[in-house]
Amino acid sequence: MSTTTNAADAADRYWLRHAITIAHRSAPVPSAYCVGAVLVSRTSTILPRASDAITPPDAPTNQIVLATGFSRELPGNTHAEEVCLLKLPVGTDLAGCTMYTTMEPCSTRLSGRPSCTGRVLDAKVPRVVMGIVEPADLFVKCTGADTLRERGVEVVHIQGLEEECWAPNRHLRERYDDGRNGAPRDSGAAADA
Repeated sequence: MSTTTNAADAADRYWLRHAITIAHRSAPVPSAYCVGAVLVSRTSTILPRASDAITPPDAPTNQIVLATGFSRELPGNTHAEEVCLLKLPVGTDLAGCTMYTTMEPCSTRLSGRPSCTGRVLDAKVPRVVMGIVEPADLFVKCTGADTLRERGVEVVHIQGLEEECWAPNRHLRERYDDGRNGAPRDSGAAADA
C-alpha cells in the first residue's frame, strides 16, 4: 500500500504524540491493535466537544481537542477513531478538523462493523494524520490511507515516530517481530497501532 508523506508541522507532531499517550490506555488483546486518536479543531469556530475532551495547557495555540479515543474504550470492540466520532453529536461540522491516529484507519473490520475509514468519510473529516501504516497481512489488508486520499481527504503520514507508535502493541511482538509486517524489529521499544 502506498502512503503519502507530507511535511508535518510541529503541531502535527505534538498531537500525534498526544495520540500515542492515549493509545497506551488500550487493554491489549491478542487479536487487535492498541491505537490512540485525537480529533482536533484548528478553527475559531465553536464546536461541540466530548465531555472528556481536555485540551492540554501546552497545546498549540488556537487548537482545541474535540474528542479522544483509544481501542476498546467503549463497549463493542470499538476502534480509536470510531470512539472519537461516537463521542460527538451526530452531524457535527468537522470542516477544519484533523484526526490524529497512531495507525492508519482500518478499511475492513473482521467483526463486520463499519470501518474507521468509512466513519471518517461519513463524518467529513478533511484531514488525517497517522503515525504508521497498518502492517500488511497481520490481520487484514488495509487500504484506509489510499481510500481516504482517493475520496479527497488529505492524508499525512508522519515519519520518525514509528517506534513510539508501535509501543502499545508489545502483545503482538511474536506476530510482527520478523519484520515482514512493517513493524520495527525488537529494539527494546515495541509496537503501537
